[in-house]
Amino acid sequence: MAALAIVGILLSVAVNHYQAYLVKARLTQAHAQWLLDMGNAKAQALSLNQPVYMVAQAPCEAARMRTSSTHWQCGWQQQLDGSATSLGVAIASHAATPGVRIVSNNGRGFLRVDSDGRVSPIQSILFCDDNADDDSALSIKVFIAISGRVRSETYRQRDAL
Repeated sequence: MAALAIVGILLSVAVNHYQAYLVKARLTQAHAQWLLDMGNAKAQALSLNQPVYMVAQAPCEAARMRTSSTHWQCGWQQQLDGSATSLGVAIASHAATPGVRIVSNNGRGFLRVDSDGRVSPIQSILFCDDNADDDSALSIKVFIAISGRVRSETYRQRDAL
């Protein structure tokens, strides 16, 4: 009987750690894809000598549930010949990553990468677990400088705000 109790305790600890691993894997995957697409947008802008926009997708079901969403969690596109308000020619797109909320600090759903590699507007983007209810949830914050430099930091959500 004691052995069964010990096995039960060990299994409950293992399940919690596995769930945390899955959350971290989803966040890391969405973060890595966004960084890859941002780097690709910079390379495209430099090689084509014209601005490239990273634009958040139109609202999806996950975004409709949140009033302050910029819809990055619905996916994003890289566009040529567009602007923040008009559609351009899509050169790449990325679908949403389920369970990941992606929020911009300035409420804008776009980034413009100029032909010299500069990025506007300056902002930070937070990748966090969409299912977390407490402030101890893991999150990854990406900072985008006007120079086009991108850096990332990992936080517990209560430290990221």
